[in-house]
Amino acid sequence: MNSGAWWSLMLWAAHDLGRRPGSALLTGGVIALVVTFLATTLLLIEAWTATTTSLIEAGPSLVVRRVTPTGWAPMPLDASLESARSVTGVTAVEPRIWGLASSVDGPLTVVGVTPPLMTELEVLGYSAPGKGEALVGSGVPISSLDMSITLVGVADVTLQVSGVLPSDVALAAHDLVFLNEIDARLVLGLSAHEASDLAVSVYHEAEGTAVRPDLNAAFRFPVNITDRRDAIGAVVGTLTRDGGLATMLLVPALLAMALLVANAWRDVGGSRRDIGLFKTFGWSTGDLVRVQLIQSLAVAVPATMTGLAIAWMLVFRPGVTWPGALLLGWRTPPPPLTLTTDGAALVVATVVGLVIGPWLLATLVPAIRSALADPDDLVRGGR
Repeated sequence: MNSGAWWSLMLWAAHDLGRRPGSALLTGGVIALVVTFLATTLLLIEAWTATTTSLIEAGPSLVVRRVTPTGWAPMPLDASLESARSVTGVTAVEPRIWGLASSVDGPLTVVGVTPPLMTELEVLGYSAPGKGEALVGSGVPISSLDMSITLVGVADVTLQVSGVLPSDVALAAHDLVFLNEIDARLVLGLSAHEASDLAVSVYHEAEGTAVRPDLNAAFRFPVNITDRRDAIGAVVGTLTRDGGLATMLLVPALLAMALLVANAWRDVGGSRRDIGLFKTFGWSTGDLVRVQLIQSLAVAVPATMTGLAIAWMLVFRPGVTWPGALLLGWRTPPPPLTLTTDGAALVVATVVGLVIGPWLLATLVPAIRSALADPDDLVRGGR
C-alpha cells in the first residue's frame, strides 16, 4: 500500500473522529487517567524498591545487636569485636555509635562519626563535625537565629550546626544528626568501652546466611543478627504494609480499563451498518481495518503518553514528598525523595501493554468481524 493511500486513510480517520470530538476527548481522558493511576502505582513500587535496595546494599553485610529481656542494650566493645572477628568468613567488623534522642520537634536519630563514616562524609564534600558541632539532615529543625540544635538524651547538649546535608540524600539521612563520637556517647549514655552495634562484612554476599549461626554462637550474650535480605524485605514491605493504598489504586484503574474496553467493543460492533455501506461503495476489508486502527491509535497513544508523563513527574521529580505523606506513614514532615529510574523502562512497557493491547483488541476485533461479513447483511441489519 503506497504512502498516498495511507495518507488518504489517515485524513478520513481524522474526519471521522472530528464528527464526534466529545466522545474522542472523553475516551482519551479516561485512558490518560487510567494510565496515570497504573503507572504511578507501579513506578513508585519499582522505584522505591530499587532505591532502598541500592542504599542497603551499600551498607554492611550483617548487623549484630545485643538484646536483653527489656530490649536493646549496649555491647561491650573489645569483647564484641574479638568475638565477631573470631568467626571464619568475617572480613571486617566496625563498631557503630547511634541511637535516638529528643528535640523540641520530636525524636531524631543521633549518629557518632567513626572513621569509616568520616570517609563517606568527605566523599559528599563535608568534614566530620568537631566537638560541640553537628552535621544534620535536611529534615532536622534547627534554630534560625544561631544555627544551633538542642538534643535531649541521657545528657542534654546544645550543638552548633556546621552543615546541612543536601535533599537528594534525604531518604538515607532525613532526620539524622551526625555528631563527634564523644558528643554522641554523651547524649546516648555510652561509655568509651561500649558500642550500639557491630557492622560485619563477609567476603561473599552468599556467605552471610552461612556465617550467622557461627556468629551468633561466638557471643557470650544474646544477640540479634540482621542481614541485607532481612533489611531489604522490611523496607520494601513498608510500601505494601503501611502504603496499602498504593496497591489498592490498581483495582479501580483496572476496572475502569475493563469498562472502557467493553464500551469500545460495543461501539465498534454497533457501527456494522456503516461498515456495510463503505464496503458497498468499494472499500476493501483492509481499508476498513486500517482506518479503525488509525482511529484507535489516534485516541490511545496521545492519552497514554500524557498519562505516562504525569506519572513520571509524580514519581521521579526530584524532591517529591507525597509518597511519604500519603503512603509511607511519616508522621513528621516527610523527606523529599530522589528515586532511581532503574527498572522504570520495564514498568512503562508493562503499562503500555496493559492499556494499548486490550484497547486495540476491543476496537479491531469487532471491526474485522464486521468487515468480513456480507455487505448486504450489514446494511439490512442482519447477522
